Amino acid sequence: MIVQGLLKFQTSIPVMADASQTGKKFEPSLIDLADILAADPEIPISSERSVDCSVLWRHYSTARDAAELGGDEEKAAVYNLLGGVCTMCLQAGEPLKPFTPLMAWATGSSPTPLTYRGKQSLVFGELAAQADHPALKARLADLAWVNTKQHDAARLAIDGYIECVRRLLAGKAEMRSRRNEASDPRALDLLRRACVLQRQIGWAGGRTDDLVSLAKKVRQRALKREDVFGFVRASDLELDFKTTRAASLAKAAEAFAVSRAAVGDSDGPEQLWRLTARAYSRADRKVDADRAMVQVAERLVETADRMAKSPMHETHWLEQAIATLRRVRGTNARRADLQARLVRKQGDIADFMAPISSSTDISEIVEGTKAQLGGNELADALLIYAGQSRSPAVADLRREAEESIGRSPFGSLFASVIYDETFKPASRTPPAGGFASPPNEANIRVQIIQHEQIRRGFIVAGQIEPGRYQIVFDHGPDERVLTTLAAMSPFVPPHHEAFFGRGFFHFFNGDFIEAAHLLVPQLENSLRYVLNAADVDTTRLKSDLTQSSATLSTLLDPSGEWRKPLEDLIGDAVVFEIENMFDHQAGPTLRHRMAHGLLHQWVFGGRDAIYACWFIYRLCIEQLAPHADEVRRRLRSLS
Repeated sequence: MIVQGLLKFQTSIPVMADASQTGKKFEPSLIDLADILAADPEIPISSERSVDCSVLWRHYSTARDAAELGGDEEKAAVYNLLGGVCTMCLQAGEPLKPFTPLMAWATGSSPTPLTYRGKQSLVFGELAAQADHPALKARLADLAWVNTKQHDAARLAIDGYIECVRRLLAGKAEMRSRRNEASDPRALDLLRRACVLQRQIGWAGGRTDDLVSLAKKVRQRALKREDVFGFVRASDLELDFKTTRAASLAKAAEAFAVSRAAVGDSDGPEQLWRLTARAYSRADRKVDADRAMVQVAERLVETADRMAKSPMHETHWLEQAIATLRRVRGTNARRADLQARLVRKQGDIADFMAPISSSTDISEIVEGTKAQLGGNELADALLIYAGQSRSPAVADLRREAEESIGRSPFGSLFASVIYDETFKPASRTPPAGGFASPPNEANIRVQIIQHEQIRRGFIVAGQIEPGRYQIVFDHGPDERVLTTLAAMSPFVPPHHEAFFGRGFFHFFNGDFIEAAHLLVPQLENSLRYVLNAADVDTTRLKSDLTQSSATLSTLLDPSGEWRKPLEDLIGDAVVFEIENMFDHQAGPTLRHRMAHGLLHQWVFGGRDAIYACWFIYRLCIEQLAPHADEVRRRLRSLS
């Protein structure tokens, strides 16, 4: 039953094709005013007291279906047109895009204002002047204003919205449902949209006095009911459009906050103190505004106190309190106390976290790696080992990330936080725009980095470690051999061979702490060396006329001058992997964290550190594959 109802719900919505998908320009058939009036357009809604356009849409949808069954195509077309107008959702706070489609998908959507652009909107303006139902009048006139910018249409829309709000304030029995309370977002949205229209056509004259009076009445009714949410929204509307004295509103909000705290309200006072701070700030009373912001911070601390059983939630609210106090002078001592508490609580998060793991059989990959390396001469084994894996193509990584987000769209709808080993926030990712919007770049990058961490785990377990064991078991290469091999690489700068050779030696012998500390710092200089060898200067001239070398972050900056030459030399896939593993804040950031001593000793036995050591080995040695004969000759001479 639920599925059938959903299908009926969807198929009853007029559909607008997307020209970008179909290749055709969608233009609905024009229905002139005489044809609309001939169909008695308000009969389906004549007894409806609701000012909710979605309710009107359901009436028009039912009337359209009945007209189609009765063979009256003209009347069905009119009801379909008016039903489509009523499907759109109001975005009261968006002056330029006040309406959005009820539904959107890859190939189109339900109606939008552009569906009725041109002459049809002119007809809507004429029809609005004759409409009796205020919600229909407001919707038709508003669409006419959006598409034609006729001031008469805007005035009609304002009249319609004011009448809708007055109906909600009238308190009649049929209007007392919770969804239609005066403090409900629906009434406030209608009032806000009317204010937006009045501001667009000018506050002089018109219904300005009515709008000011209604805004004040809505706020006072919310205060009388002790409705914090309604009071705050109504007050925000008055502050946005400057329809009241900010200082008076601030005093009322402060008194309301104190009274709500006195009765034990745990959430309302924070919102009210925020409103108080904004109102005092608008009134140019900075001292009072700062005092209110301190109260906001203390309410956040109280929320953190209530979350003491969950360290992660407690730290979140402490972070918000600290961020709030940063905006207020003279709060350094209080911020220091809260920050000390925050750091202590972050250390408790690990005790409440449970690791998530799964197992995969990679025995075939392990055996294949051993077979590939076993029985080879040392030089051949070392060259083959450098080619165990390749950096995935950037386009493939992006496609897989987008498909993953598409399979689990809810995961990107919320902002995410990436924590380091001590559970300090290392990176924050903004939420995606919505189901109909493509994933933003930050979400795609985080998804890629997460996929890459899984891939590195498989490569380390299936190829890098088994391959390392096999080479050590068969040959046991010493530091002299590996230094000679490094000296042959065009990736290793002169007089740096010993760093690479000793780093490779420690890596093959499983001393990853020594290996990582020798190899990872060399990566930045090697990238500069590769660019310099191609006549690309990596010197930075500072304002004081001193010179410095470009850092890793500067070399990898997508908008910088060195990223493109580097991609041309070693490949965009390799550069992208370097950025994700060594520099990007959402990834392991091995280079930065190692340089600043932020990695604990157990990290170096993990997959990221092992892969990083092998990855630098690969950058150095894979370029020697075409010169295998020379590599064999030099290594044989050492035996």
